[in-house]
Amino acid sequence: MIDENDTGLVNGLAVLDTILVRDGAAEDMHLHFARLHRDCRTVLRVEAPEFETQAREMIADSTVVSRLRIVITGGIATSPLAKPHAPQVVMSLMPTEIPTRPIACKIIRAYPRVAGCVLENCKRTDYTRSYAARQDALDSGFDEAILTNTEGNVACAATSNIFIYEGDDLFTPPLKDGVLAGITRHKLIAAGARESEISVGRLMNADAVFLTNSITGPRSVSVIDGVKFDLRLPAAN
Repeated sequence: MIDENDTGLVNGLAVLDTILVRDGAAEDMHLHFARLHRDCRTVLRVEAPEFETQAREMIADSTVVSRLRIVITGGIATSPLAKPHAPQVVMSLMPTEIPTRPIACKIIRAYPRVAGCVLENCKRTDYTRSYAARQDALDSGFDEAILTNTEGNVACAATSNIFIYEGDDLFTPPLKDGVLAGITRHKLIAAGARESEISVGRLMNADAVFLTNSITGPRSVSVIDGVKFDLRLPAAN
């Protein structure tokens, strides 16, 4: 149970990760654990408490496709914005469905990601901009929002990284453009995708577009602001 004075609740000082679980095993567990430790150091400025043993025990008997969510909060601090000394870990495991149908997206410029900010590369619990952008997209009849950044370039979707095909070449915005350091993103770059700034114009002229996160994997984008795209995904590893 989280205390009502926990800095994760009061000040939003918390990081999280979500991991896909199949047949009692978490996919890319070592990459997710490493990111949680890195994000905890970057955002909370402290080392994460040990959580790996509890996580492995929680998923060991899982028999359905699920998502494991791990949240590390700052815990109780001695004063507002004081450095936390006792981070708290909260975990949950819940069944999940993996959507596969292509989605229609709308570009939302009203809540830009901050270019050049290292905090944007971390998976924090503050999803206010993503929430507002997605709600605007839904209100306009689309499935998902694509957010731009403070320099006007494409950053990401509300809860996903974005990739474009130009011919056979695959590109995604660089971390400096204010995007999350996604696990699936990392794997696709290791497989040959390249980082490159993507303007709105470049996005709209791409041959194909898809989104990625650790739960859905790659997911095709069929339409952006009324413009249709080819449905193409990267070859499975």
